[in-house]
Amino acid sequence: MTYLLTLFFISIVLAVISGIVYLIPKVPTRYVHVHLVIVSIPVFIAFIGLVFMNEMIDIGFWHLDTLSWLLAFFILSIGLILQRFSVRYLDGDAQYRKYFALFTFLTTLASVAWLSNDLRLMTCLWGLTLFCLTLLIGLNAKWQITKRVARSTSVIFFVSWLAYSSQCS
Repeated sequence: MTYLLTLFFISIVLAVISGIVYLIPKVPTRYVHVHLVIVSIPVFIAFIGLVFMNEMIDIGFWHLDTLSWLLAFFILSIGLILQRFSVRYLDGDAQYRKYFALFTFLTTLASVAWLSNDLRLMTCLWGLTLFCLTLLIGLNAKWQITKRVARSTSVIFFVSWLAYSSQCS
């Protein structure tokens, strides 16, 4: 399982790097298809962890069991489905590239949070997940409603995250 966890984190890092690369304006828009292939690798590895996990293992900051692999697989799968759907749906949007980067950051952070064995690390990862979600909500700045929703959710997320993190200390 150590090798699988290592492969999982390598694939997560590759997905995040791919999201960052896609933010570069010189990268062609059709790179999104390569990005989707790269983002599907952690989904596949999480599925392997889910299928072959038969005991609980703690490796450093990470806790591996069937539930944690199931949640990581579920979150990454939903993220992949959303990104695949968004290829055509968001085509032509001014923030097109940012959507894919933020979807990737959001899903990778949330999936890694469920593998955490340390409550402080999980709190930090959830805080970053909520931050990415707030940025994602606020991407369409042309609509007044999204500005207000992004503002109000950022306050709600921040206050709830502070309340949660104060309980972890």
